[in-house]
Amino acid sequence: MSSDKCWLLNYLSEAISLEAECHGAKTLMAYFESLRIPPKNVPDKFVPPNKPVRPAKKPDPPAPKKRSSADQSADIFTGIKDFAGEKAPGAIFVLIVLSVICAFMWGVESLITILVLVAIAIVVGVVGYILSSFATDNAAFNALLSRHEAAKSKNQSDYEQLCRKTIMAYEKELHIQKQVYEHLRDRLITHNQLASKIKQEIDDATLRLAKRLEKMSGLLADLYDMDVIFPKYRNLVAVTSIHEYLDSGRCHQLEQSAADGGAYNLYEDELLHHRIIDKLDIIIQRLDLIAATQYKLYEELLKVNNNIDDLKTTISEGLQTFKHLAELNAHQLSQLSLSVTEITEDIDKGFSQVDEHLLRLDQASDKALAFLLSQRK
Repeated sequence: MSSDKCWLLNYLSEAISLEAECHGAKTLMAYFESLRIPPKNVPDKFVPPNKPVRPAKKPDPPAPKKRSSADQSADIFTGIKDFAGEKAPGAIFVLIVLSVICAFMWGVESLITILVLVAIAIVVGVVGYILSSFATDNAAFNALLSRHEAAKSKNQSDYEQLCRKTIMAYEKELHIQKQVYEHLRDRLITHNQLASKIKQEIDDATLRLAKRLEKMSGLLADLYDMDVIFPKYRNLVAVTSIHEYLDSGRCHQLEQSAADGGAYNLYEDELLHHRIIDKLDIIIQRLDLIAATQYKLYEELLKVNNNIDDLKTTISEGLQTFKHLAELNAHQLSQLSLSVTEITEDIDKGFSQVDEHLLRLDQASDKALAFLLSQRK
């Protein structure tokens, strides 16, 4: 292999390394952004539940009505009629018998006296019968009135007991909800503290990664400024393909010559006949498609992806507990007991491998810088 071709392969290797690591850094920064978890809203104050509506009172039973004077007067005549209907026939029969006996034994004068006494007895009987009926009606009315008052008192007692139960149930619910609120508020504050911790880790890792990316991009620009590669082919797909053509011996120089068609022409020909893919986003989604036809690109992307996947796995394991918390709703979060120290340690452990990844980027940058410096001597 000629010295010129060897130098060109070294040059392309440095460009490929920087291109791949820049691509990996951008991918990793996008991944960091996806890890951000927004804080949850912490309620400012406890909002008690609405006070219960006072229960409806059961209506009291209707009060019994006392008989009016007109009804009582009507009852007098009804009493007399009933008395006459029930007692009068017997009394008249007895009166006739007594009158006949008295007329034979004592004369007519005694008969008049007896009739007067019998009339008085009849009047007294009628009056007694009526008074007895009134007494029975009053007793029945008083009994109804007593039952009404008892039912009314029980209704009031049941209503007051229902009101007490309603108030007690409300106070119990108020106490429970206040406890839930206080516990939830503590959990939300803890959640936001952990989210802030993750944000700090992401911001720090993103900032350090951005600095490395800026440095590598500058070194890559310096490499390309040497005008070794035509501007059209200054990208990861083209550079890896050209390196593979030269390294495999399919061609020995970039431009066309009498000896061979050159790496540029071979690259364009394979693009034209769709033997290779130049869209990096498609390649990233289906890396297996280029394993046979673009082996160098496949190898570089696979190496970068493996490094990033290892880092993602470590970070994901560190954030697993917290990500589970972020998916819980308010009620589930209020029921959870958090170990802040353990979760914080997991987060720190998850991001600890970022330093190793940044060290690898620094090594790639230092190697490229050394190559550039060697060319300036």
